[in-house]
Amino acid sequence: MTRLRCAAGILLLGALLAGCAQTSIAGTAGPVDGAGPVDTNPPYVSTCEATLDPVGPGGVPTPSGAPVITVTQGTNVWIASERTQPYAVAVYPDGTAIRTEDVGSSADPLAILTIGRIDPCALATDTAEIVALAAGDVGEPPVTDQGTTTVTLRQAAGDVVVAAYALGVGDDSVSVPQKAVRQRLTALIDHLTSAMTDTSEWTPDRLRLTTYGSPADPTGALQWPLSRSIERTLGRDDPPCAVVTGVDATAVLHGLGAGSASSSWTDGRQTLVLAVGPLVPGQ
Repeated sequence: MTRLRCAAGILLLGALLAGCAQTSIAGTAGPVDGAGPVDTNPPYVSTCEATLDPVGPGGVPTPSGAPVITVTQGTNVWIASERTQPYAVAVYPDGTAIRTEDVGSSADPLAILTIGRIDPCALATDTAEIVALAAGDVGEPPVTDQGTTTVTLRQAAGDVVVAAYALGVGDDSVSVPQKAVRQRLTALIDHLTSAMTDTSEWTPDRLRLTTYGSPADPTGALQWPLSRSIERTLGRDDPPCAVVTGVDATAVLHGLGAGSASSSWTDGRQTLVLAVGPLVPGQ
């Protein structure tokens, strides 16, 4: 059985989520209520001990509801498309977490996703660290064509957001205190993924499909697996897009196989390049 320390961790997490009284964005907003100055001695290290017992057969179940913490990696001109890139990690109130094992490049196969659990104590300290970092200054490195890494803590009183442009790549181009905040942010993100236990591969049952237009070479397109045409599936949004779920999502995953996340599809009447992006519960 999970020890009593876990219950205390859950209560601490609830207190943290309820106690943050305003939305803050690092580098642009004032200090979060109750948050002191950000320690400039990196890195951030969680000192929690694991208290969760291993899960039984079947592994960690898919969570319900919306994630309380999300991390987006940000896209740049070389690596990834925002239409195919999953969350770097999504953490749910009960400590269930889903992370990606890849950057989600549109030119590569669909990113592999991993599900697991984060100990309540670790989740509470990570939550407190997000609140502290939101009061810090991450700077704005003078580099180009990089992505913005964003950590979002969702709460009833408003989201707490820490956003850092060119995280890692631009850390040496900001002041020493700003670099220290960036290093703590990197350590926090690393901990959110490395603290996961009872991990196993997770298959999404919801996919976002977005058109990339007509392929330069229409030959060799994948066969569209749904009974509805591509046009009817995507609708008339601009750009045309849709979310497919359940058996339709499974059929698209099977049809895509090891193909690129952005591949050509044909239903016999129309041939389009579609970007396939996995969605986690609540996204």
